[in-house]
Amino acid sequence: MHDIAKQRDVLVRRIGGMPDHVHLLCDIPTKLSVAEFIKVLKTETSKFMRVNSHFPLWNGWAEGYGCFSVDTSTRDIRKQYIMNQKEHHSRITFVDEFRNLLIEAGVPLDESVSK
Repeated sequence: MHDIAKQRDVLVRRIGGMPDHVHLLCDIPTKLSVAEFIKVLKTETSKFMRVNSHFPLWNGWAEGYGCFSVDTSTRDIRKQYIMNQKEHHSRITFVDEFRNLLIEAGVPLDESVSK
């Protein structure tokens, strides 16, 4: 992910993953839309994981994604959050957390997506 991002002048500040999702804290240049970056990132990483023996059960990325802007004053907090995913998700599932983030942001929920 880091190399794919770097090739597109995206500054990666932190990457952290769990078995069912990945968090990426990065600065995307204005010349690149978020949707375009995510499309390339998912396409290229999926190609890599399909042929890599470390991921024998790889079945592809989910259709959607979530993207939230982060204020620079909270960047270090977000880095710590990404670093502590295992501990964090022992208390709340990814689906429940993502649902809460959408509610807080006032985004209408499509419950069929999270099932």
